[in-house]
Amino acid sequence: MEKHDLEIQSGKVSINFYYTDELVKTNELDLYKTWLHYGATAIDKHFYIEKKPIVLNVTLSSDAEIIEINSEHRNKEKITDVLSFPMQESMRKGEFEDFLPEIELGDILICKSVCEAQAQEFELTYFEEFIHLFVHGFLHVYGYDHEISDEEELIMESLELSLLMKISEIKKAGTSPA
Repeated sequence: MEKHDLEIQSGKVSINFYYTDELVKTNELDLYKTWLHYGATAIDKHFYIEKKPIVLNVTLSSDAEIIEINSEHRNKEKITDVLSFPMQESMRKGEFEDFLPEIELGDILICKSVCEAQAQEFELTYFEEFIHLFVHGFLHVYGYDHEISDEEELIMESLELSLLMKISEIKKAGTSPA
């Protein structure tokens, strides 16, 4: 399976989206680009305050790929919806490498089949659930972790909701990539 990539840019936020032909059909690429642009725009305009540009890597994964990576890195040999791998200590706490022209935040892997199932379960469109998983993964690579305490879970849920509301506003305003 050959991986392809697509770059999405909005202000100081750049997203590298990786996918295979088996998971993404040619006619779906514009939808992924549009929804990731909404996410990048919301982060750029309503969340990210540093001066340097940031880079996020987002991969749409198969079941086998996400199980393998979850097993290798988390010792959990099971499928999951999203995995996040931060490249910085914690952007949230100002702990990041500042010597390059941009700051690479890390990698977000989203399992397509789990995203499809959760979209159905939560009565959302596939892309609404996809962008929710993207936002969740973004907050993890930024330094938030809902698993460490109830207070952290509330903070992360609040930020997730806020970013998703901003994305909804951006979508309604019709702001999409050029």
